[in-house]
Amino acid sequence: MTYETFKEDILKTVQDECTPGTKINIHQVVKNNDTILDGLVIMGANESIAPTFYLNGYYDALKSGSCSFDEIVEHILDLKSETVPYEDFRAESFIDFSAIKDRIVFRLVKKEGNEKFLSDLPFVPYLDLAVVFSVLLSRTKEGLGSILIHTSHMKQWNTTPSELFDLALSNSPGLLTPSLHTMEEMINHPELLSGEDAADCPTPISGVEVSDQPEMLSGEETTDQFGLLSDETFPDISYPSIHWSEDYADSPMLVLTNNSRLHGATTLLYPHLLSEISERLNQDLYLLPSSIHEVLLVPADLIGDRQELDLMVQEVNKDHVARDEVLSDHAYFYSRKRNSLEC
Repeated sequence: MTYETFKEDILKTVQDECTPGTKINIHQVVKNNDTILDGLVIMGANESIAPTFYLNGYYDALKSGSCSFDEIVEHILDLKSETVPYEDFRAESFIDFSAIKDRIVFRLVKKEGNEKFLSDLPFVPYLDLAVVFSVLLSRTKEGLGSILIHTSHMKQWNTTPSELFDLALSNSPGLLTPSLHTMEEMINHPELLSGEDAADCPTPISGVEVSDQPEMLSGEETTDQFGLLSDETFPDISYPSIHWSEDYADSPMLVLTNNSRLHGATTLLYPHLLSEISERLNQDLYLLPSSIHEVLLVPADLIGDRQELDLMVQEVNKDHVARDEVLSDHAYFYSRKRNSLEC
């Protein structure tokens, strides 16, 4: 089956399985590292936002034999059913900045080679990276439902990249709490990679992203709120201290991510987190950006040649990381004395 035939068959089959009035289409999306993916959007008759499923990964799963066509369709429909809370979302409410500002979180991406992706996004430069922002809507067993913040949203809210950064700095550590494990733990307990039991069919999407309707966000401001952002959905979470294990001090490599295992590399931005880990280890640290979802921490005294780390990152990116999930092509250094992360 060719990719074009696969897209046509997915579109028709999913449409046949959905209720009348459901709008389904495939459109190209510019993703991280200017990767162009085909997004399948399924929007119910009374919905104003909908999840996007990226078909490129599903086709790879089909070709590799890890999923059948029927399993892929079932997987997409199951994920769609888990986004039922989106039906309570009123798109007009999205213009009310006070309704969403406590749910603004970080994403960390590569700056170079990301010109198209960043062209319509507010961002804050950080070293050779860029901090972008999203609104966290929901969590499912497959990951996160979120809306990437575009420049049009920022203008609508009359805010700035600096204010978005300050809000994300305050919100992210509580909504997406940091998680630290040894590499051995991650290998022996693969469920830690997803935070849940692995799905039978691989999920070729980084969480469930949400497509909104920009033209619907320009109406009059409303006081209506959407329940999926309620305190009941996201209970108050204080900034946690990582549960420290004596094994960490003896481990040659630690894995730092967040509790969703999605966009977990942003944890390196969390206040005092690298400082705390470094002090506990009594070491400077090298950080290897294995993907946008996690970073690897290596005690500096174990490294003789930093160039070897850079080559390791580049080789892993080339052979094991999807293009849209690559964060950087080199290691970073955290200095305890200067309390700073450096290229």
